[in-house]
Amino acid sequence: MDELVQWLRAQLEEDERIAQAASPGPWSTKWNAQEYALVAPSRNYPIAEWTYAVATCEPEASTQRAECDTADADFIAQYDPARVLAEIGAKRELLRRYEHLKHDVMPDDLTGVWAFEVVLRAHAVVYAARPGYKESWRP
Repeated sequence: MDELVQWLRAQLEEDERIAQAASPGPWSTKWNAQEYALVAPSRNYPIAEWTYAVATCEPEASTQRAECDTADADFIAQYDPARVLAEIGAKRELLRRYEHLKHDVMPDDLTGVWAFEVVLRAHAVVYAARPGYKESWRP
């Protein structure tokens, strides 16, 4: 399990690096007469209310209706960097508690350790497509 814990930590570090490099949240979607946009607070302006479009979808010229799939923008807005960072923090807390429990448990009382291992395997499977994942870790 130590190898899984180390590998999972590395995946969380990579997710954190990506989330911290992105525009800060909260991200949201906006619609006006010209476009549907995924927006985020701007890093370039001191006023937090100023936003910029991360992605836009303009309506078809002939119909003036948006012909794009707004579900993608809604999904991305829901998983903004702040949420990703909060999830990383929660997963790191699970790792910390697992390691604390693993070192403090008596050999005849491994039920808690086993339960944590099941949880860690479930969290790791999310990253199964990344290099280094081992099929033996699959829950």
